[in-house]
Amino acid sequence: MVTSLERYLVSVFIGALLLVTAPLLLSAQEPPSAGSSADPVSIRTLFLPENQKEFAGSELFIPLSPDSSIPPPKYAEDIRKSLDIDEESTVLVIGRAAGFMAAYLSQYAETVIVSELDPGQLNTNERVWNDLGLRNIESASYTDYIRQTDFDGFDAVMVHGIVREIPPSLFNSLKNGGILLTPLSNFKEVQMTLKFIKTPDGLKVSGEDLSFFPNRPFQLRDE
Repeated sequence: MVTSLERYLVSVFIGALLLVTAPLLLSAQEPPSAGSSADPVSIRTLFLPENQKEFAGSELFIPLSPDSSIPPPKYAEDIRKSLDIDEESTVLVIGRAAGFMAAYLSQYAETVIVSELDPGQLNTNERVWNDLGLRNIESASYTDYIRQTDFDGFDAVMVHGIVREIPPSLFNSLKNGGILLTPLSNFKEVQMTLKFIKTPDGLKVSGEDLSFFPNRPFQLRDE
């Protein structure tokens, strides 16, 4: 027979267990915040039109216009690893339809600055970032931003699309040890993703084994 003392001890044990586990259960229900490992497929879905959301998990670039597309989840993960960012990093993303990549990288970086070059994507970017509760992403006009005196000190810079030349401002914006990653193409449309690491002695350059952007090249200029 269970005594009153035993019942009391059981109730005390259950109460103590609830006090310990309740905060853990509540925290598990909170949405992902900056620094957490969010699912790139889920994030990508939010930036796609309704008739393309079912393809969010595909390993193909999904075109939004002749000039812009959203890269696949694995590409986003490979970019993050190549940029070598952490929770203290400040990242600059420049290109077309860059909202998805910015949202994904913001889960791992302290601050992400985005220069969106496709005006049609600006509203979508802002809406999704707000819906996700991302407060560490800032939008900036590239041509205006590069003229600011604080256009430097970036730990990582990603060009979200194809360029044929890289302006000096992007190299100058890197801090020592900072990484610039960009798909580079010639006029025959041969494309390679190059990784530049800024060192006290200059730039260390290597090629990265990444998927090719399918869109037309765009220009980045310092003026």
